[in-house]
Amino acid sequence: MAELVTRRLLQTQAAAADAALRGGNYAAAFGMYEAQFRLGNPEAGYRLAEIYARGLGVAVDPGKAFAIYRDLAHRGEIGGEHNLGICYEYGVGVPRDDEKAATWYRRAAAQGYPLSLFSLGTLYAAGRIIPQDDVEGLTLLLEAVEQATGEDPTSRYIRDNQARYVGLLMARMTPEAVAKARQQATARIRDGNPTGSQ
Repeated sequence: MAELVTRRLLQTQAAAADAALRGGNYAAAFGMYEAQFRLGNPEAGYRLAEIYARGLGVAVDPGKAFAIYRDLAHRGEIGGEHNLGICYEYGVGVPRDDEKAATWYRRAAAQGYPLSLFSLGTLYAAGRIIPQDDVEGLTLLLEAVEQATGEDPTSRYIRDNQARYVGLLMARMTPEAVAKARQQATARIRDGNPTGSQ
């Protein structure tokens, strides 16, 4: 019963914080999100990181955004893992590091997070993962687009952008390698093993 009351209180406070953010009352939103995040509300953490990253009522501080995403990832939040990948890929709050970006994308992708499958595939397509593995890159992109079936912004983004990266990979792959990637993607989807982990 106490857990239900706490959950409803957090939901009410989240709605108030969201309204403050939409209304441009950044100081109020910041305070509410910060308090909720300390109470363990991961959604508040994502919004707080966005406030720091975009400088909404506070100085832009990518380092603090990164620290929040790291905290979320260590709490087991898939979105936190994915966002750490973004931070490392683009140098947000940390030096750019493709190897670390791939590590964090792979962790989230292993749990079936479509945007991480896509992001990891794009790193392969761009030749930013060593050793280069075009079959793996195409496999990941095919898996991502197979999962991107909804009308949510993430699914639309994947569907709208995957053709370019698939084209980059297929242009340098043999027909046999393309067929192998298709077979791998089909097997991973069937087996519920997005990254082919053992």
